[in-house]
Amino acid sequence: MRREWRDGRHDLFGFTADRHTADRAVARDQGFWRVGPVRPAAVYVVAANASAVNGHPVSGCGNSSCPDSPERGELR
Repeated sequence: MRREWRDGRHDLFGFTADRHTADRAVARDQGFWRVGPVRPAAVYVVAANASAVNGHPVSGCGNSSCPDSPERGELR
């Protein structure tokens, strides 16, 4: 999953090969941030291979080459 921040940075989190698990994680994450004063601009499922995951910083990445394509039919 990818969490977009308003300043243009992003986080990748909740790595799983199971779509149902990914959808639940996105819903849980959105629920967590919904009640706080700081909210992500978007949270959505992206496809990422092992090399993209292994080379990704833990948080606050601004690299434009990171996975950023919502799965078909996803809304941001």
